[in-house]
Amino acid sequence: MKKKGTKVSKADVAIGKIRKLYAIEKRIEKLPQEEKTRQRQQLAQPVLDDLKAWLEKKAFCNPRCKTLAFPKQIIVLCQRFQG
Repeated sequence: MKKKGTKVSKADVAIGKIRKLYAIEKRIEKLPQEEKTRQRQQLAQPVLDDLKAWLEKKAFCNPRCKTLAFPKQIIVLCQRFQG
C-alpha cells in the first residue's frame, strides 16, 4: 500500500486496471460458459475500454513510440487492441 502523498507509478495504475479484470473472472468462474461470455461483455468491456484509453493516452499504444522500451505484454496488448 502506498503512503499518502506518494506518487502512483504508471505500473501501479496499469496493474490496478488489470486486477479489475481478474476480479471479474474470479466472480464469474463458476457460471456456465454462455453466462460467462455475457458477463464478460457487460462487465469487462468497460474496463478494457478504460485500459485501452489509458494506454493510448500514455503513448504505450502509439505506433510512433516504438523506440520506447515497454514490457512485451504491453506491446502485445496494444497490438490486440489495434486489430
